[in-house]
Amino acid sequence: VLNFFVISIINKNRKELKETMYLFMSLNAKFNLIYCAIYCFDLMSECFGIESVFCSTVWKSQFAQYFKIVVITYFGNALKTCSNLTFILISINRYVLISQETRGFFKRVSEMQPKRQLLIIALFSLTISIIKYFQYETNTENEEFEYPMLRQFIDSNQIDEIDLLSGQVYAGFLIFHEVLNFFLFSFMSTLIDVLIIVSLRKKIREKKENRAAMH
Repeated sequence: VLNFFVISIINKNRKELKETMYLFMSLNAKFNLIYCAIYCFDLMSECFGIESVFCSTVWKSQFAQYFKIVVITYFGNALKTCSNLTFILISINRYVLISQETRGFFKRVSEMQPKRQLLIIALFSLTISIIKYFQYETNTENEEFEYPMLRQFIDSNQIDEIDLLSGQVYAGFLIFHEVLNFFLFSFMSTLIDVLIIVSLRKKIREKKENRAAMH
């Protein structure tokens, strides 16, 4: 609901809200809405127990399985990364506006062309999320597993060194993806928020000192 409000308010006041920060606020809200819309279709590929209350009629179909692999898992995670990155850009622009920073990394990022920033965000998100595409594989014959089922790199009956190495590489990239998409982005957003608070306190202290000097 809040995402709809953000988009509506920014669109209505587009002439007044010209800063790049508001563009990214609108894009962030759109990414969140698309992400939620995609996950609404996740029930299509779910079955909570064979004899449970809910079990989709198409959950075993190839379409439902590929939809979960490509759209929900891959593009869904790419959208989540886009949302995280645009949120960080919003925070960076807020910090630059408040601190009036004239140089440094944050200033260079805020002055970058929005189209270039969006291109970098899109390419980075689609690239880093490729590992999620290999998380599942379609299930055509084994009813003991889910549809689609988690990819198995190692066969318990026959351990192959190549499969073992592939599994280790996959696990490494998957851990890197999760750390980047959660812990690192959380740390970055928290760090920038702390810098914003420090800048605000500095501005307030300077105003008090100026008023005291005038009197």
